[in-house]
Amino acid sequence: MAKDSVDKTGFVTKFGTFKWKVLPFGLTTAPSTYQRMMVNILGELIGDCAYVFIDDIIIFSETVEQHVLDLQKVFDKCEAAGLKLKGAKCRFGVSECKKNYGYACSYYK
Repeated sequence: MAKDSVDKTGFVTKFGTFKWKVLPFGLTTAPSTYQRMMVNILGELIGDCAYVFIDDIIIFSETVEQHVLDLQKVFDKCEAAGLKLKGAKCRFGVSECKKNYGYACSYYK
């Protein structure tokens, strides 16, 4: 979240005044703000080797060798933008991604 936006998130409780340092996803605009940010960061990679869905980055490739190169492209763009990825939430080398979206994404030729 931009530093000049922190004051706009302030709220008062009986324990004091608090402000968010990061954008909480409970706010209505958080998912669309994240999506727009990631599309701007990943740029030409969107549709070529990556998609952003809600709070996930899905990276896809034709071969394992190409996948390693595509991962590096995405990592480089995230690093250049100052983003940090949480390794424990990452899954690599899978042929299907399944989440709570009601469908699975698979590779078929």
